[in-house]
Amino acid sequence: NVGLTAAFVHDTVIYSNNTLGPLHGDALRAQVEYGPGLNKESAAYLTAQADVRKYIRLSGSSLFAVRAAGMNSTRPSGDFMLMGGSDMLRNYPYFSVVGNQVGYGSAELRFPIPSTYVLGTPIRGVLFGDYALAKFSADKFPTRREWAYGFGLQTDIFLPMNFEWARTKFSPKKWT
Repeated sequence: NVGLTAAFVHDTVIYSNNTLGPLHGDALRAQVEYGPGLNKESAAYLTAQADVRKYIRLSGSSLFAVRAAGMNSTRPSGDFMLMGGSDMLRNYPYFSVVGNQVGYGSAELRFPIPSTYVLGTPIRGVLFGDYALAKFSADKFPTRREWAYGFGLQTDIFLPMNFEWARTKFSPKKWT
């Protein structure tokens, strides 16, 4: 297939070493891809996806962050979104939630932990909540509804490191 893609990107995010990443601003990426069916071996498809982020500065090194992402694709055996891990749907195994019809949302409060350093790099605390919906368009299985909330510690010594404790749909009565 030959695909035609159009995307809109808007980014006003300000970064800071005090917060180990974004400090304030917003970002948006919206993309649409269309592929015409060129012969009987290929089918036409349409994929639309968006990722919206907002960072609200609360102090010099604290912030509130929200994110929403979504995707819908009719491409057979094609476009899909993977979730799970330390970035999307925390405390789930990496890439354990997948679909081509996906909705994801998260909210988190990031704050410094005073006088706490590892090899001269500050540690920050994170309170978070994640929610995801995922399914495949041609699937007869019901939509997966997954969630997690909890707290964690983050640092950026050589590479970003996350330590998180959460309650999830699969462990609602214990912290993992």
